[in-house]
Amino acid sequence: MKKNSTYILVIILTIFLGACDGSKKEKESENSSASNQQIEDVQVEKLYFDLDIDSVKTLTQGEVFEVFVSDSMDYKLTVRKIQKTVPGLISVAANIEDRETGLASIIIRDNRASGSFELYKDNKLFQIRYDSLESRHYLEEIDKSNMDILDGSAPINIPSKRDSVLMNQ
Repeated sequence: MKKNSTYILVIILTIFLGACDGSKKEKESENSSASNQQIEDVQVEKLYFDLDIDSVKTLTQGEVFEVFVSDSMDYKLTVRKIQKTVPGLISVAANIEDRETGLASIIIRDNRASGSFELYKDNKLFQIRYDSLESRHYLEEIDKSNMDILDGSAPINIPSKRDSVLMNQ
């Protein structure tokens, strides 16, 4: 009789714990779905542009190349410095239009670009990203108000507008 009641107790506890674990997983799944939905709801303006990677690879100091983003964003970049220190990695520093307009920093690796465009006159900063679904590069505006600007402080990741919206929720 004692053995039967022990077995029954073990079976009841197993069923109870399994039910509790299932409801916990459901709650975690609901929270994860809600979080993913919030991320999807954040609309990031992607300013697509075409960048001829092969042309950038052959640039030399002083050469000019053009980046056409939109009718209002068409820039001529003059190469200030180009480095090819590691095979397959090229970094380009270029003035945007002139020194007063802005500065572009572009890194080419595996035929993809990353980096930034800082437009001093417009007080805007853009990060160069790659959209693998579109197979195109785009500029994403960075929220400068969330940047760490204290001298000597530890470096931080620069939050994009999408990141800023998620941090403020």
